[in-house]
Amino acid sequence: TRFPKILSLNPLPELAGALVVNYKILKPSEYNSWNEVFSANPNVEQFLLTPGDYTNWGALASNRSGTAAHPIIVRYYDSNASLPYDPVHPVELKKKNQEAIIEGFKFSNNNYWILSGLTIRGKSEGKDGAIGGMKNSITNSDHIVIDYSLFENVTTGGIRIVNGSYNYIQNNVFRQLDIRLNGDGGAIAIQATRDDISGYNVVSGNEISNFNDGIGLPREGHGDTSATAMLGDTPGNVFEGNDVYITSINYTQGGKYACAENAFDFKNGTVTQDKVKVIGNRMWGFRPSDPACGPSGSNGTAITLHRNAKNITIEKNIFFDVPIGVNILASDKKF
Repeated sequence: TRFPKILSLNPLPELAGALVVNYKILKPSEYNSWNEVFSANPNVEQFLLTPGDYTNWGALASNRSGTAAHPIIVRYYDSNASLPYDPVHPVELKKKNQEAIIEGFKFSNNNYWILSGLTIRGKSEGKDGAIGGMKNSITNSDHIVIDYSLFENVTTGGIRIVNGSYNYIQNNVFRQLDIRLNGDGGAIAIQATRDDISGYNVVSGNEISNFNDGIGLPREGHGDTSATAMLGDTPGNVFEGNDVYITSINYTQGGKYACAENAFDFKNGTVTQDKVKVIGNRMWGFRPSDPACGPSGSNGTAITLHRNAKNITIEKNIFFDVPIGVNILASDKKF
């Protein structure tokens, strides 16, 4: 009668209590950039975004880090609401024209941040005549939480985690409303450079629709001897309770093909026993790819394991309206 409880969610007690002493209420007209915000408020731990369009501030980026006891929080706030710190999801806020909209975020060598209740719908990039937002990134950063937010019309990819561990991507909606923005990317990708790891990240409770790939563990660069080759390890990552699907806006030739590939595309895994876990997800709507509209090609499998995928546990998932549930391919000889 109901979907199973998602066990991997971060309960975020930091958002449940009273406001910290050091907080700042933000309005779009008060600053010109996120750099100005953080420079002017070096000791603020909690930034409250009132409804409005903050995209002109550019990407949310900072050289600061929080701590386990005092993370830096950027969250939605509406003083006119009955529960100013506890909004409905931004999907519903959009209908009311009450969102707090940012261009995107770039975490690099930052730790202990929480973003919650925001809309990420940028206008700094685009593709094939469509306007979209930037690809968001978490690089060399740990303990970042992206919670309860809406990612809409990003260019090619939503979030890429590189050499990041113990991050949470949860309770978000990722959706492409203009398929022209898609490319050979996906909503969420986790990867690591040579001899490094991106491990123990949790992607749970998200709804992902109409991306080329939903969630992926890419592995690229065999033969590349540089330190930046994406050949690292991805142990202990958990993907639980996500809905990943495509709809008819993605179909071509009357629904025979799609401008998309897979719900989960795993080219990597782990050499450790800290297995990658794919638990209790729901996937539907995929079709064999139509390369004429962007994807590199797939037979429409919900979960595909190839290249260097290993030590992956797949259990309690639901597949429907797809050609194949799980596809296990031989190792790619290039890798």
